[in-house]
Amino acid sequence: MIQTNRRAGIGLLGWDFAMETSSIAEFLEESFDILSVGGGTAGSVLASRLSENPEIRVGLIEAGHSRLGDPNIELPTAVGKMLHNPAYDWAFRSIPQIGTGGRVYHIPRGRMLGGSSGINFMYYGRPSEEDITQWSEALGITGWSWPELLSYFKRTERLELDQPNIRDRNVDECPLNTKYHGLSGAIHTSFSTWSLPLEKDLLRAFDEVSRQPRTPTMEDILAFIARFSPPTEQKKPIRSYALNGYLAPVSGRRNLKVLTGAVVCKILLKWPQNGEHGVDRSPPSACD
Repeated sequence: MIQTNRRAGIGLLGWDFAMETSSIAEFLEESFDILSVGGGTAGSVLASRLSENPEIRVGLIEAGHSRLGDPNIELPTAVGKMLHNPAYDWAFRSIPQIGTGGRVYHIPRGRMLGGSSGINFMYYGRPSEEDITQWSEALGITGWSWPELLSYFKRTERLELDQPNIRDRNVDECPLNTKYHGLSGAIHTSFSTWSLPLEKDLLRAFDEVSRQPRTPTMEDILAFIARFSPPTEQKKPIRSYALNGYLAPVSGRRNLKVLTGAVVCKILLKWPQNGEHGVDRSPPSACD
């Protein structure tokens, strides 16, 4: 089914914005400078960032739907209701391989605006400074060093410093230096309110194995010991993800149109009539 123009999200879980989507007729009337296929994690961010320029007309096509305010997505304890559920999960299957003994595994991928950031287990992480530096040096590329990438990492994040589980944390278990974190980005982060009892033992084991003293720079490493978990600006334990962080707040822009419930079967590199580019859009069942 192709979703028609609607507003969703106001009032259900306290959002003060809605998600604007277009009908097929409205979408087809537009001529776009940029057409983004897929409104997942990356697609939602791209549409938000590109449409910051009012001179650029951006179209976004997503096979799933807007589920802004859906309790299954936004309540952390409901994540299990979405896995294997075709309304939320593409439920891809792996190919039998020798290394896995021929077994086939479920690979969950989000089928909605916001993509897999809407069905993951809400852990926030990124590579360490050491990893980024080694990659940059090994590949011999410029523009991808730690100082250059850190500003973009920080731009995405809004660390909730006033959360009690950050203020009152065990600083030995959860080192934190705010210079490595963003305070005004789209994705809200905090520490989890619960930790595994064995974490202290794990830290001691890591220290013994590495035989290296902890340094201030370790505070940029968001390992599982850091226990990061995205809350939201409402200070409630609900998910912060690409849809409610990036796309929905800007979906009312006049130069941004979002079509949901439509699968792109083919990219048309050149229209026969006038040489323009586009995509072949169909209902989800048409490309099976």
